[in-house]
Order: sequence, then C-alpha cells, then structure tokens
Amino acid sequence: MLRIVALLLIVCFVCTGCTIGGPKSRLGSLPFPAALSLWDAADPSDLGEHIHEAGTFEGLAESSRGTVYTCKAGFVDVAHLRESADWTKFAYDEVLDALRQGKGYATFEDHYRAEYRIALTVPAVWSRYSADARRSEEERAARVAAQRIAYLAMTWHEVATWFGERIIPFIPEDRSSFTYDDTIAHIIGVRLGGEALGMVARKEAPDFDQAMTIALNREMTRLGALSTEETYDAALAVEGRWWKGEDCTKRQLATGLDEGFMTPWIINGFEPCPAAVAEKQKLAWEDRGTLRSLNLILGSVEMRSESYAETLGLVPGHVTRGPAGESDTLPTVSADGWVFANDFMRRSVDVLRVSMREKFGEHFDSPE
Repeated sequence: MLRIVALLLIVCFVCTGCTIGGPKSRLGSLPFPAALSLWDAADPSDLGEHIHEAGTFEGLAESSRGTVYTCKAGFVDVAHLRESADWTKFAYDEVLDALRQGKGYATFEDHYRAEYRIALTVPAVWSRYSADARRSEEERAARVAAQRIAYLAMTWHEVATWFGERIIPFIPEDRSSFTYDDTIAHIIGVRLGGEALGMVARKEAPDFDQAMTIALNREMTRLGALSTEETYDAALAVEGRWWKGEDCTKRQLATGLDEGFMTPWIINGFEPCPAAVAEKQKLAWEDRGTLRSLNLILGSVEMRSESYAETLGLVPGHVTRGPAGESDTLPTVSADGWVFANDFMRRSVDVLRVSMREKFGEHFDSPE
C-alpha cells in the first residue's frame, strides 16, 4: 500500500511539480533499493525531455526520477540534477531582470524557508557598449551568478530537510539529506543549467528545456553512465557499507564551497568501470574566466532563515557557541538576521555534522 501511495505522489510531482518560492520540485529517491526508499534506477539512454515548467501534463515527457551510477561521478540523483538546473534558470531570470532594470539587488525565497539577498552592481563600462555587446555581458554575468546562487539553494535543501523540512506532508526527508548521490547531482546540475542558458543565448537551442535535454544526454555519456541493471548492481555493491536496511549510514557532507571542487564517491573495483578514477567536479563559477564576469556585478550574496536561526546559533545580538559547544570563529549576523551566504552555509553544515555524528557515529562522512 505504501508503495502505491508513493507512486501516486510521484505521478503528481512529475505532472505538476511544486512552485512554492521557486521552480518546481521533483521527488528524488534514496540511492538503494528498499521498501520505502522510492528507489528507481534511471535509464541514461531514455531520460526524456527536460520540462522546467510546473502545472502541466507535459511533465510526463520527462523521466525526472531515479538514480544513475556513473564511472566518473558515482551515484547521481537525476531529479536533484534537474532541479538544480531549474534553480539556475530561476536565479538567472531574477538576476538578469534586476541588472536590466538597474536595480542594486535581487531577492527571493526558496522552498525551505530561507531567503536570499544578492547585491548587484551595473558596471559603468557597460554604458559604452553597443546594445548587443551589453546584452551579451549581462547574460554572461547573470549565468555565473545564478550558478552560485542555485548551488546555495540546493545545499540549503539538504540542511533543512535534516532538520525537518519537507515538501509533501507526512513524508520525512531527513533520510535523504546529503546522501552520496545528491551534492554531486547539484554540482553537475548547476553546471549543465549554465551551459543550457549559454546554448540558448548563442541560438544553439530554441529554449532552455531543449538545451537541457541535449546537455544532460551529452553529460551522461561523458560521465560513463551505466544501464539500469548495472546501477542496481552498484547499489548492492555498497550494501552494508554505505547503506543498510532503510537508511543511508554514510552521508557526503563535502560541498566544495571552500575548495572550489568536490570529489564524488565511486566504488573501487566495480567491474563495469575498470580502473575508474573519480573526476573532481569543479564549482562552475570558480573558474578563473567566469569569476571575472561574476566579480563585475556581484557585490555580495547573503542568506537568512528566521525559522532556523536558533537551531544554527545565528540569532542577531546573541553570543553564539560553536556547533559542538566550543567557542569558535562564527559568522557575523546583521541586526535583521542576514549572513554572508558562504558563512551561513558553512555554519549550517557544521551544526548538521554534529547532529549526524551523534546518530551515525564517527567516519559517517567518509566512504571508507
């Protein structure tokens, strides 16, 4: 009965999605087969058309759900990848609109009770550009800014679900927080979202959805995505080590926000991927060339979540303790609760790490 209810919910999400404070949500799955994991091994050769709009039955054309095992990037949650790309487009539209209206900021809220405030500067030199040249610079800068913002939003999704946030009532999402198929999917998704927006700007694709369909299929091939049967075998290969019963006992908390890249977990010695080496996934906006575009327009990115300020120890005016109870260097919180986004996220992950360690024990965030 539970599986039938889950399938009905999946159909609902695929068809209509959810549009609370951003692009539609998609229902992900835990990266292993179990009665309540919503597991589905996606076929990388049949992922359907990307559909970013919610509220239409065209969503049935998109095979949005499921996990794919790839030789270079390990397990990848397709729903999280697609949603990350859609957040990139959403943030791009917000930033581009603000730039073209000459606003000094853009703001929005996400699905999980966090707010974002982006300070923007329109470079004076743009006033001397031709209309086409200025449009090109606006689009390039907005794409890079959007990738950074979208990645923050998806990372916060992982934190907030651990502390009890959920999209569907009665279905807890803490079991999927920072599972080893999610963060890698976010990094790939924001990169592909940026690529898709670039394809549209260069008129290589008529719209974002078709561009994402092309980019995703190409990336699956490049990463060495395996068949559904091989993905199932990959999940079983780490049973007892990365997951057990109905839960992931290993969680990947590395976000790459400090290093500029994240190394995915791969299964050493897995037969379909002989001599496989994990490909470090760079955060797209950290590339030297794209940073120049980003620094032209981006003053700061800040976040706040009034609902979780106390949980995270980010209450304005309060003396905050470290995540394990010790004093440490902590983010500066403005009088109205805003914190620089990277500091906010670093603090959030530190607090979450303490909570997860209490539940799963030492070394829960290592594949070994």
